[in-house]
Amino acid sequence: MNKNSNYSVDESLTIHYRYQTVETERSVYADLTIFLPLQETSCGFWVMPKFMTYPGMEKHPAFVKKFRRWVSKTGLRRYCYPDKAQAFESYKIRVSHYIGHLENNLKKANYAKQLTLENPKVEKSNVDCFALI
Repeated sequence: MNKNSNYSVDESLTIHYRYQTVETERSVYADLTIFLPLQETSCGFWVMPKFMTYPGMEKHPAFVKKFRRWVSKTGLRRYCYPDKAQAFESYKIRVSHYIGHLENNLKKANYAKQLTLENPKVEKSNVDCFALI
């Protein structure tokens, strides 16, 4: 944004959406966050989460600059999307990648546990590293 830009929500622009996983003490669920557009550029939008917006926020540009986010119009991977269906597809892909990382880390941890169970009497001073291959 330039110095003359408006830091208020532009209601004529497209609202964007992002699904995120929320964990509570009792459950885990997918939550839809709505992003309101602040400004359109030639390549994308400056957006801000709806729950962070308030009347008169244009008087506090430091607050807006801290919480705004730029989103591409044409990027394949974006932080938020102009359509809920696209946002949900992105969420499913992110969750599947997250599961893959967790499964990989679990395999490594199980292998490390197996190594320690096979060598329970190895002294700390004699071991510099384990091969986790």
